[in-house]
Amino acid sequence: MEEKVIVGSFNFEYLKEIREKLPEVITALINFAVPYNYLKECIKVGIRKLDIEFHHLNKEIVKNLISMGFLINKWTPNSENDLEKVLSYGVQFITTDKPDLLIKSIITGKTF
Repeated sequence: MEEKVIVGSFNFEYLKEIREKLPEVITALINFAVPYNYLKECIKVGIRKLDIEFHHLNKEIVKNLISMGFLINKWTPNSENDLEKVLSYGVQFITTDKPDLLIKSIITGKTF
């Protein structure tokens, strides 16, 4: 079951505890902006996923974070324009309230 679970939290200390008790579970730090002051610590304790509000990321930042070994989720783009922009950044996850628009953006391939 652990390979199907991702535990996400705004609380860094909680995620560290999860990593200690369940090292096989992927953990995600949810933060409004890129937690630059925590990136090294995230790597050190094995937090592999960052969930960031979409206005605080761009293609270059996403590329750098992925090269550091992070999985990136952007939340919550809800307009067609924002979804297309987010798709062009190369994120691995998108949290949206408008999955119909996300599917439309993927199908039309406007960002690829």
